[in-house]
Amino acid sequence: MSTLTISSGIVTVERLDDLEDRPWSTVYELTSRRISGRVVFEPDFNNSITDQLDEDPSTFEFLPQGLRIAFGRNTNRYDKRPAGTLHVNGIELVGCIYSRTTGPGNFSVRRPDPSGIYDEPAPDGTRSRTREVINLLDATHRADTAAFDRKAALWAAKDRQSRYDGLARKRREVEAQIAALEAELAAVGHRQVDMHPEAFARRVAQYA
Repeated sequence: MSTLTISSGIVTVERLDDLEDRPWSTVYELTSRRISGRVVFEPDFNNSITDQLDEDPSTFEFLPQGLRIAFGRNTNRYDKRPAGTLHVNGIELVGCIYSRTTGPGNFSVRRPDPSGIYDEPAPDGTRSRTREVINLLDATHRADTAAFDRKAALWAAKDRQSRYDGLARKRREVEAQIAALEAELAAVGHRQVDMHPEAFARRVAQYA
């Protein structure tokens, strides 16, 4: 058990690790007078493995350095990753954010609309308080570098096959591009030979 100090007071934080079905997840249970509920942190790659091919190899993201932070109800039926249950100022929140190495910053905070089907922006006070606690929680989570790296390694191991397959597909694409370029290069070479002075003279003589 630990605490976070925010502008409106103290938030009690209970950290839950090593969940049996998702060992890479970290769950934070938050409790205070105005903030309560569950926030789920999971590793997330900042870019797909093939997007990183254009970058300096020294910056290759072998382990994920980003985070998916689920603090509200999941509104995407195709997203099967865990949802949060955070309530701020008595308002239920929806959605998640992706925190890159610089932290989440001023992210969008939304709540269910009266229909319960759609969502809408949360009030200003709820938005600022949510941003404050999530940014502090993000910094606290990243500060435990050993745990951060251990979770990242578990996520990378889970994704290894799909990333390998992605690189295999990309390699086939690149090889096809190389083959096409080699054929084009050969054609250019043949035409260049025809333009050499001696070769050109011989061919032109055929038409004299």
